[in-house]
Amino acid sequence: IVDTTYTQVTVPSTTPPRYAVAPEVKLVPINALAHLGEPPEHYVIVGAGKTGLDAILFLLGQRVDPDCITWIISQDAWFLNRAEIQPNRIGDLMTDQLKISALSTSAEEILLRQEAAGHIMRLDPTIWPTRYRCATITVDELEQLRRIQRVIRKGRVTRIDLNTITFGDDSIEALPGSLYIDCTADGLARRPPRPVFEPGLITLQPVVMCQPTYSAAVIATLEVRYDDDQQKNALSRPISHPQDNEDYFPASLATIQNVDDWGLRFGWWTLRSRLSFNAHMSLIGLIRFFFKAFLWRRRGLEKLQTYVELQGHGDR
Repeated sequence: IVDTTYTQVTVPSTTPPRYAVAPEVKLVPINALAHLGEPPEHYVIVGAGKTGLDAILFLLGQRVDPDCITWIISQDAWFLNRAEIQPNRIGDLMTDQLKISALSTSAEEILLRQEAAGHIMRLDPTIWPTRYRCATITVDELEQLRRIQRVIRKGRVTRIDLNTITFGDDSIEALPGSLYIDCTADGLARRPPRPVFEPGLITLQPVVMCQPTYSAAVIATLEVRYDDDQQKNALSRPISHPQDNEDYFPASLATIQNVDDWGLRFGWWTLRSRLSFNAHMSLIGLIRFFFKAFLWRRRGLEKLQTYVELQGHGDR
């Protein structure tokens, strides 16, 4: 049996909002934006994950005035720079991040150095993001998102009425004629890791941070290469999808450890699988990658392990 349900992926079109909505309020999932008839006077995007980003970018792409959009952000998040998450670039990204980890003196400095290197970005340079969920956008898309001036940061929405939006003990006045777009479903929920391989059962989970497709390919490879579940589990440390900044460190550490093990056990497969970044690198690129990894791997992993232990997330 292959259990594909454990990670509990949800989408707005099939998931009710986790806040109360008065009957007279017009609220739709993001899918409905493609089928609107008469446009509303105002749009309110509820949610700041990847779905929320996509909703805003879609509206701006349809020439909606940015002043007609309100964006409710419960917590600011780091965004991955799509230019860095490319098959011919991600090998350098990984070794650059090892170097950054090795040279940094705090967890916060690691994130700041990554931002300075262009690996990660934030919406507002004056606000420190507390979430790290691997939402990936381009620099141009970030500039588009910054056109939205009416941004509400009062925490999570608890109720929407015709004239009021409530955030726990706080509230704001709702703009008349608003259409609310719910983008709050947890598409990649954080789940406690469990063994991928058990007798008669494979539980699909990420074994590479933020890469579910490559993770599934590796799990399939392990299943056909080895007979012993213990051996297969040793080569597939589950990685809970990161939610907050501190989750980046155990997820990154486990990813590097997994990738190292695969290189030793079935490195030729990683060089041929089109889902592996190694398969898209030139010979010179591979040589550069292994050289940089050799220089920074030990110190980088030691620093990551230190931050994992300091934050008390060694079980993640």
